[in-house]
Amino acid sequence: MMGKARAQDAQFTASASTTTPAVNEPFQLRFTLENASDISGFQPPAFTGFSVLSQSQGSSMNITNGHVSQSVSIIYILQATAPGRYTLAGASARLDGKKVKSNPITITVSAGSASPSPSPFDPRPRPDERSRDVPGMVRKGENVRDKIRKNLYAKVEVDKKDVYVGEQLTATYKLYTRMPTSSKVTRVPAFSGFSAHDIDLPNPPQATIEQVDGVPFKVFTIRKTMLFPLQPGDLELDSVTVENVVHLYEVDRSRPRRDPLDDFFDDPFGKDPFDDSFFDDFFNQQGGSYHDYNYNIRSQPVSIHVKPLPEEGRPADFSGAVGNFTIQAGLNKSALSTDDAATLKITLKGSGNITLLNAPKIDLPADFDRYDPKISDQVNKNDNPLSGSRTFEYVFMPRTPGDYTIPAIRFSYFDPQEKAYKTATSQPFTLHVTQGKNRGRGTGADYALPDNVLQPIHSGKLAWSRRGAFWLTAPLYWILLALPLLVLLILLATRRRREKLQSDQVLLKNKRANKVARKRLSLAARFLAKDDSRAFYEEVSKALWGYLSHKLNIPFAELSRQKATDKLHEREIPPAITGQLFALFDNCEMALYAGMSGHEKMQETYNQAATLIGRLEEQLK
Repeated sequence: MMGKARAQDAQFTASASTTTPAVNEPFQLRFTLENASDISGFQPPAFTGFSVLSQSQGSSMNITNGHVSQSVSIIYILQATAPGRYTLAGASARLDGKKVKSNPITITVSAGSASPSPSPFDPRPRPDERSRDVPGMVRKGENVRDKIRKNLYAKVEVDKKDVYVGEQLTATYKLYTRMPTSSKVTRVPAFSGFSAHDIDLPNPPQATIEQVDGVPFKVFTIRKTMLFPLQPGDLELDSVTVENVVHLYEVDRSRPRRDPLDDFFDDPFGKDPFDDSFFDDFFNQQGGSYHDYNYNIRSQPVSIHVKPLPEEGRPADFSGAVGNFTIQAGLNKSALSTDDAATLKITLKGSGNITLLNAPKIDLPADFDRYDPKISDQVNKNDNPLSGSRTFEYVFMPRTPGDYTIPAIRFSYFDPQEKAYKTATSQPFTLHVTQGKNRGRGTGADYALPDNVLQPIHSGKLAWSRRGAFWLTAPLYWILLALPLLVLLILLATRRRREKLQSDQVLLKNKRANKVARKRLSLAARFLAKDDSRAFYEEVSKALWGYLSHKLNIPFAELSRQKATDKLHEREIPPAITGQLFALFDNCEMALYAGMSGHEKMQETYNQAATLIGRLEEQLK
């Protein structure tokens, strides 16, 4: 049973582990305060008909773009003393200065045994409980690092490790914790050798509970990405790095107090250190103190075996598509004149890496003028597997009249589920073309005379002839006479400027390098002006990888960090430049997936990218 009270964005929630306990059966009553920066004046309800066995404080954590927000839970362990129906009024507190109440809880108590029955919420230690492991507490002599290592880690899960080139797999990066922590993602995977599409996660993300060897862990999804390998071989998924500040309660045996296990009872996530005097006064913690420990974790890399696509049965028109697709084609008109244009629209729809689909081959008649297609994508980015459609629109114009047939359009792809090549086919199209008014687009036959007919011979003066020596006084004569001299002067000036530039090789290289940099980063500059950080960082990363692909003569589909490093080393590029380049790649990835923003940071990234391209242009002759 659960309800909520709100103060602006703050939430005050009450819940019970069960609403139908038996007499003498302990159960948990939890009050949770969320999204409040200032909490004070907590007042629990009267627990009429119940004995309070314990009271404690727990914590929860939300990860948003690498930053963690926390909420606090106030926990009671209650035990009914007699059967009946009881309504516990809501607790009250001030959240961000506004007084709110939680929902009431109705508990129906049934008759039970006279002696208390064991319960996972019973805080009173049994004989074997004194030695149990409490994640949020450190006893004297315990190894803190070892304790944290067992209760806080990151891992990556993949749905498959053996795939074909172009076949989708899904990688999920998770943070597992049983401790109160503040966490920040400091390094995200680059996915070299893959085409990557991130799945949008809830904001703020919600923790789930997973059992690991019978132990409950809170689990937060850091990143979930659909990956499409671009090359065969063994590819490695990079690690994710998370910086953590772990808040642990250290027991001080030198001060008299009851056993701190009574405060932690069975809450696997320990406590949260709030400085507000409200918590100090309410829980009256004695005999111990909280300490923060910095602890960085990395997930283990995962190796993916990528198989090449089979040669057997590969269609001649296969262009690399992997997945499951259908084809739809349509012509906007079936009759037109030689003055008109028609549009052929082809849509490929299905599941796979939609944005990398190539246009199918179209056999248009030789008498048609065809233009490059307009390409548009519609991607369902949160569908897993990735699905959507890619549309190609071809505009063409016939030059001669007649009846034409556009053959059926074929699109071949590889289906990894059935491990076989398949071909989707559209219907053929017929087109009737009539002669338009503009006969200039026709062939030479349009202007031919009948057979064996000669053109008439013109006699006398032509219409454009003129008597007299007018040309000596015509302005055009003198202009034409001076034109060669003018051209000569321009050529001499150009030559002198070129010689001057060539005499200063550094200046010449810088001019060329800066021109290349401006051209490569032109689109990024537009996004910078608009303060569109995500598009900006994507374009900077794309421009840098595209530049390396072009200058190092590595096909983009085969480009990886290792190959680029090897090629740069072969070309004797200084290690300092190479290090700065890949550091910039890491910064772009971090900005995309860890929430970095700000115009000044974007301007700094743009300047670094332009400088690096310029320096590489000077070196890569």
